[in-house]
Amino acid sequence: MSQSETTAAGLRPVGSAKAGIDAEQAADLYQRAGALPAGPDTADIAEEGVVVPIHTGVDRPLNICITGYRSAPHGGGQGIYIKYLSKALVDAGHNVDVISGQPYPHLDPRVRLIKMPSLDLFANGLASLRPRHLKSFTNIIEWTSKLTGGFAEPYCFSRRLSKYLAEHGDRYDIVHDNQCLGWGMLDLQERGTN
Repeated sequence: MSQSETTAAGLRPVGSAKAGIDAEQAADLYQRAGALPAGPDTADIAEEGVVVPIHTGVDRPLNICITGYRSAPHGGGQGIYIKYLSKALVDAGHNVDVISGQPYPHLDPRVRLIKMPSLDLFANGLASLRPRHLKSFTNIIEWTSKLTGGFAEPYCFSRRLSKYLAEHGDRYDIVHDNQCLGWGMLDLQERGTN
């Protein structure tokens, strides 16, 4: 079993010479974090691959939303991070949705992708604006920013995401933003979105 795997019993191996931490140090950290009860078992810890219980304090799977304003599947980092984080979370038994602007990530089939399209002006160019796009103030901001040399993708994504989660956010226990940092994220915080 590798260190990233968790057994069906909710156990995960810890301690690795490569990580610069031995099993005894790992057990001490787990004890201080409340994830491993103190006791005589911890004194008999081996050097490598010790298995300790992971206690999350949650007795049911969580409904988790991971967001990314741009999630290229093969480069740039965001799409790759989202792919592996969402897979690890469903492997741990949680329900995961990813909300992303284009380019969209390649995800595990158990993860639901909710597409939050933008004008994608870096791929489509300024001439791609159509009259239907003028119905949205967020689209106008995105187009005007690109026209004047700005980069409004994160801001516009956060506006679209805030609007979407105002309607659908109650289905999530946790919303994890991956690098958007747009002002719309403050709206989510003010509304109490986790």
